Amino acid sequence: IFSRIGSDVVRDVIPLNEILDVVESDDKFDLSMVHAGEDSRPGVMKAKHTNSNRKITQINTTEDGYNSGRTYHVKLGSTVESRQFVEKIGPLARSARKRKLKMTRIKKSQLKVARLFDRDWVQKLLGAMIFANFALNIAESQLAEEVNSGSYTDKVFNALDKFFNWIFCTELVVNMYAHWLHDFVKNRWNIVDFVLVTASLLADYRTEITVFRLVRVFRIVRIFGKFRSLRKIMASLIASVGPMIGAFFVLIILNCFYAILGVSFFGVKSPEAFGRFDLAFFSMFQITGGETWVNNVDTRTEVGELD
Repeated sequence: IFSRIGSDVVRDVIPLNEILDVVESDDKFDLSMVHAGEDSRPGVMKAKHTNSNRKITQINTTEDGYNSGRTYHVKLGSTVESRQFVEKIGPLARSARKRKLKMTRIKKSQLKVARLFDRDWVQKLLGAMIFANFALNIAESQLAEEVNSGSYTDKVFNALDKFFNWIFCTELVVNMYAHWLHDFVKNRWNIVDFVLVTASLLADYRTEITVFRLVRVFRIVRIFGKFRSLRKIMASLIASVGPMIGAFFVLIILNCFYAILGVSFFGVKSPEAFGRFDLAFFSMFQITGGETWVNNVDTRTEVGELD
């Protein structure tokens, strides 16, 4: 995997089973990363002759593989590091090629499908389909008063909904085939996809069960599994649940404290708000949330209930 130092963005990938050989080259190069617009693949390394004394490690790939026979030149820190790199990657590549030769036709087909399915443009296309389906749900809710059962508009919405259902069902089947079984199950977003797609299909055949039809709205949740940036946001929100519970617990304690004081100071003058602890707690909770307590205080002050 190629990436910039200190970055988690993958610039390029070389599958081990597609490495023909790894050799040390005596040529002297200056390797640098090219920008995405300068080559057909972003992150490809280009070489320029220089007077550096460090050896270059050359990686040759298969012509029918992911890298289409591209040759990579990697410059390491020293000759020793270059030799260690060759000694480690070489045996791993040979072992991976042997495992690939032992693969069945089905397994090879699964790898090809998985490679296509996991491409960025495929995931972005599926994300766009999920968002389009969510837009359809919004339109259906907006026109709820105009959509009558059996009307032309209702038939159009049902046809589009079934279209999206079968698109997502096909996606799920392809995903299961490409990553069966362990890789599919260990990804929690795949489990979410399976539950939502299955419930949506049941809604088509069991229309009398309203719960299944409501599940269609939650299909937008699947979009978080298609984009890495959204997954990071979701992970951050989940990680913040614990601290937020702690903060809410502290807020409850403070509300209880001031509710007790409210009963002591205002229980007689304003029994409807501070007559008992539960009333005082609710009043303090309203104050904390910035609700309409100010208007109530103004009204009581005008009639002389509060001094």
